[in-house]
Amino acid sequence: MDPALVLWPVAVAMSAIIAALVRWTAETRTVVAASIAVFLLVMMAAMFVGTEIYFAAPDPRSLVLGLWVAAAIMSASVFPVFALILREARAHAEHGPAYRPRRLRSPTLLALSVAVLVLASEMLMGRSFALADGSPASGELLAVLVATLASPWFLLPMGFEMGLTIVWLAPRFPPAAVAALGAQGAMMIASPPAFANPEWWIGSGVATAVAMSTFLAYVLWAAYRGVAFPRTTRHLLVRVLVATAVAGAGLALWSAGAGLAVFGLSTVLQMGVFFTAAVAPEEYGVPPTGTADRPPGAG
Repeated sequence: MDPALVLWPVAVAMSAIIAALVRWTAETRTVVAASIAVFLLVMMAAMFVGTEIYFAAPDPRSLVLGLWVAAAIMSASVFPVFALILREARAHAEHGPAYRPRRLRSPTLLALSVAVLVLASEMLMGRSFALADGSPASGELLAVLVATLASPWFLLPMGFEMGLTIVWLAPRFPPAAVAALGAQGAMMIASPPAFANPEWWIGSGVATAVAMSTFLAYVLWAAYRGVAFPRTTRHLLVRVLVATAVAGAGLALWSAGAGLAVFGLSTVLQMGVFFTAAVAPEEYGVPPTGTADRPPGAG
């Protein structure tokens, strides 16, 4: 049986779960709820650490080691969350009806934490699934990282995750930001290096060009119509364009036979720009609603 038939549905499901967690972090602004969201993302990353340990050398010992390492990471990361919950419980008991949950001073640290954890989870999942699909288990660290960042097991789930996230959060962003973030997701999915197939190279190259051209056409049309972009939106557009320029340079170097290191760097830049923006939509549009601190999928 082809392992991909099992692995791809799992990859899609895991990406949807991570996207749901990102959506929750974008809507929650209490300290406890944010810490729980981060803890759940740590759990996802820990789970993929365990799977990579197993798939690197599949045998009963590596299975046990992977389970114990994942459990240790989860156990260690839960203590700060419990400490925060207990602190809030004491404050609630002391202040009674006057109690108000402690809120985040700024979403910046949360956004950076989410971006790092999402990248770690997707890289670990991509590496694990590549090993399960038959990729070599050894190699130089830099070569392994670059190969993972340019593999379909990283690029396609990440692109799906980005697309699902911006679909869910689109009402929270101005149209120009939605266009920029949506184009990033499309370009991540349509990455020519993902598959060693000339037909894919041509088709994905056309799709990437269409996505970027559509985004630029919208921005130029809006500017011509006199739409005034807020400062934060202008900064986001610049960051997206810079990340896209690095991706273009990486693809040019790859096409010339100079390797995938620059392209791999561009994927990190793109997802960093995307998720730091996605977790802090109030910087671009409407503040979070009062029902936002519930678990993902609730309401």
